[in-house]
Amino acid sequence: MSNNEPIIKTTDLGQRLNGRDVLRDINLSIERGEVFALIGPTGSGKTTLLRLLDLIDTPSQGKVYFSGTDVTESGRQRLEARRRMAFVLQKPVVFNASVYDNIAYGLKWRGISRDDIRNRLDEILEMVDAL
Repeated sequence: MSNNEPIIKTTDLGQRLNGRDVLRDINLSIERGEVFALIGPTGSGKTTLLRLLDLIDTPSQGKVYFSGTDVTESGRQRLEARRRMAFVLQKPVVFNASVYDNIAYGLKWRGISRDDIRNRLDEILEMVDAL
């Protein structure tokens, strides 16, 4: 893994759903630390693209690279990359809990101890003045 590689890169990415091209020939590069916004009308493929970038779905065509590694097909490499990502929808459907519990959820999944979660979250929430 090179620090010169984009954190996420796609080449000729496409997705077919129900016999219809939802996305076609998407080529993008997202650098480390870059703020990336995806804007478009309803039905334009934003959620489909995000699901491909977050490795939730496998594309019908093209490649997804995470830190320079092709993670399109390999289950092991996809899992390693997925463990370093998070995907939160604008209107969460799964997390019907407090801000604290929603943030803690990913850490719990990763097996972080309750005390360590509390320490990390206290620090983060204090940083954003949410305590």
